[in-house]
Amino acid sequence: SQMNPAYFIWTKLLIGWFFGLIFTYLYAKFRSHLPSKGSFRGVIFAFSIWIVISLWGISHPLMYGTIVKRNQLFWHIYMLGGFLAYGATVGFLCRKADQSSTEVK
Repeated sequence: SQMNPAYFIWTKLLIGWFFGLIFTYLYAKFRSHLPSKGSFRGVIFAFSIWIVISLWGISHPLMYGTIVKRNQLFWHIYMLGGFLAYGATVGFLCRKADQSSTEVK
């Protein structure tokens, strides 16, 4: 069956926006507890969230006897790329915001 491309793009944007707000909020709460600074701190945070989500996604089907397929592996790797890019961006922007706020004081 074909999916309406506009619906697909709209839902991806809406889900991405919602997840981005949650991700940024959690990052702001936990960034002082993470090692490193800037973009690398964001990457560490994003990888931590990705590993928790991926392990849940991989382990849950194993409980019911289904084997993880190549397609699932592809999507987990694809999701890792998105998480790392988003984490690096948020870390970079937070570092820039921190630098500009200390320069103003």
